[in-house]
Amino acid sequence: MRLHDFGLKQVVLTGDYLVNAFTKEVAYLLSYDPNRLMAGFREVAGLPSTAETYPGWEKTEIRGHSMGHYLSACAQAYAQSRNDRILANLEYLVSELAGCQLHNGYLSAFPETLFDNVENRIPAWVPWYTMHKIIAGLIDVYQSTRIQAAYDLV
Repeated sequence: MRLHDFGLKQVVLTGDYLVNAFTKEVAYLLSYDPNRLMAGFREVAGLPSTAETYPGWEKTEIRGHSMGHYLSACAQAYAQSRNDRILANLEYLVSELAGCQLHNGYLSAFPETLFDNVENRIPAWVPWYTMHKIIAGLIDVYQSTRIQAAYDLV
């Protein structure tokens, strides 16, 4: 027996419980404010922000990782549902992230100095983990949507 990979669009959720859970997850994802997710990225890029960052993790040294998780979740939800609102959110976020990266080539919601801290054995949380989440999210977006800008950002 050989195992083969398959895409999420080949998965069909059946049963009221699963359909209800997925519908609620999509609604939850759509409840996020993209501008609040972008706030830290804009700040680091030296661009004006139209919203305040979310509280909690996004106010710490790992700010930006939520964007990565959000991109992955939306990419997976889009692959399953082809929901136009999710696609619009992804297109907007990728476009805004590209604008942040064009500013100086760096793309994150935390300053580059955290990488320097790690290399110099100065306490820093997990900048490589956070960068991984952002890049993985962009890869997921590209694979699910073929938004070229997501590919170009990586």
